[in-house]
Amino acid sequence: MKNKKYLKPAVAIAMALSLAASPTYLGMTSSEVSAATKQASAPVISGEVFEDSSVLSGSTTDKSATTVIVTFSNEIQRFVGVVNGKFSVNIPPGILVAGNKISVRTANNKYKESLTTDVIIKATPKNEPVTPATPALAPQIAGNVDTSSTILSGVTTDVLAITAIVTFPNGDVHMVGVQNGKFSVNLPAGLVAGGKISVKTANHKFEESIATDVIIQAASNNQPVTPVTPVTPVTPVTPVKPVTPATPALAPQIVGNVDTSSTILSGVTTDVLAITAIVTFPNGDVHMVGVQ
Repeated sequence: MKNKKYLKPAVAIAMALSLAASPTYLGMTSSEVSAATKQASAPVISGEVFEDSSVLSGSTTDKSATTVIVTFSNEIQRFVGVVNGKFSVNIPPGILVAGNKISVRTANNKYKESLTTDVIIKATPKNEPVTPATPALAPQIAGNVDTSSTILSGVTTDVLAITAIVTFPNGDVHMVGVQNGKFSVNLPAGLVAGGKISVKTANHKFEESIATDVIIQAASNNQPVTPVTPVTPVTPVTPVKPVTPATPALAPQIVGNVDTSSTILSGVTTDVLAITAIVTFPNGDVHMVGVQ
């Protein structure tokens, strides 16, 4: 009891009178004074704050709050407005350090501040590296492609493939659908021998397969040769022995003379085989009569 100190009655009465005479609390009941001096609840911060965070957001239940005051560990402050009980403030880059503290409080239009919320900055979590999915096997190209080719066709064993992506030497890209594992794309004119065409497939998740590189071949300059119809060998002919020509029969003999007044020409022949007499006149007419 000896260590306790009490205000003298006169001092206590003076302080009470001074408080009662204050313009702020004059005419208020004791409960009204208590409510007037009570601070609003501290704001609530949305989520956690990490070293790489760029925005701090939160809300307050103080309906009279108009401003939020954010104080960083280096004493830098940010003031932003409160809209419908919510606020959001940009965090300067490089200012956050794990373990440090950010203080957040609100104030109303009478500059009356709320209780403070202290936010401890956390270290940014390190994400485990994601093992990339194994790409699908490269598509197979049907046949060769040369400078005269007009279509490139192929197949894929990737049952999820829906698109074939074909990249030409000039950088142009053509995409065509894959149906039942097969695809076909028209080739542009002017392909150059030695150029490379890259072909790969993709599924609906845009995951691409391994690429197949097709080297353009030079077209052959040989003209197509028309096949020769084989000739049927000829059976050799047995040579015919030469025939000795027959000795012509003796000329027929004319009976009597023939003059311009004659009407009949008669004659005989010694050729016992003769059956026809052939008479040729000066004008070329030929008459044939039987030999009896």
